[in-house]
Amino acid sequence: MMEKLHILIVDDDPAMREKIHDYSQALLFASDLNIETANNAQEALMKLQNAGGNEIDLVVTDNSMPGLSGAELAQRIRSNKYLNGIPIVMCTGDPEFERVKDIAINSGVNVVMHVPHSADDLLESYREVLPPAAFEDPMGGDSKAHKPDLVDTRDPDPGHTPEYG
Repeated sequence: MMEKLHILIVDDDPAMREKIHDYSQALLFASDLNIETANNAQEALMKLQNAGGNEIDLVVTDNSMPGLSGAELAQRIRSNKYLNGIPIVMCTGDPEFERVKDIAINSGVNVVMHVPHSADDLLESYREVLPPAAFEDPMGGDSKAHKPDLVDTRDPDPGHTPEYG
C-alpha cells in the first residue's frame, strides 16, 4: 500500500467527475488518498501550480472542455519543469477516437481511454501509470480481487421524469 496518493480529476461534467472520483476511491489504496477535482483545465493548472508539482501524483482529465482541452492541458503540464513528470490519463468520447488519441499522446498524455468507461477500464489505465503499491490492499491481495464489482447506478438523465399512465 502506498503512503500517499493525490489525484486531480479534471472534467466540466460534474457527474463524470463524481463517477471517476468514486471509482478511484474504490480501486486505489493509500494511507493518505486525496482526490481533488477541477471544473476545467485553467482551474486544474492553478491547483497544480499551487501544489508546486510535489502534491499531485496523477491527473485524470476529459479532453473536450470549454477553454483548454485535455490535450492542451497536457502540453502545459509537460512544458512546466516542476509538473512535467506527473502521469496523465485522458478520457474522450470523441467519435474520431484514434485521431484524438494521436493528438493526446503527442501532447504528453500517458494513457487515453474511451468514454463511457467502466471501473475495470479505469483500473487498467491506472495500472499503466501508477506503481503496484497503489493497488495493494493492506489486508493482502489487490483492489480488483477485494472490491465488489462497481456498477454506476446513478440516473444517466437526472432531469428525466418518467411518465405514468
